Amino acid sequence: MPLGCGSSTEDIISSSLETLSRFPYDATTSMQRDFESGRKTELETFTGYIVKSGKELGVETPLYQEVYNELLKRLP
Repeated sequence: MPLGCGSSTEDIISSSLETLSRFPYDATTSMQRDFESGRKTELETFTGYIVKSGKELGVETPLYQEVYNELLKRLP
């Protein structure tokens, strides 16, 4: 069964960490590279969407809100 289709949270976390452990140490995300290069980022598409949707649904997203606020300060 694919992860996410009835998988437990522990299974999803374990699988995600296993996948990440195979990445090269110096691997970066596309958003990180965009920030470093001064290009347009996907901040609103990913982090901003979660923060705004949480507010609309009445779901607190404190960690996302903190990351979002800090990254907004770094936009060119």
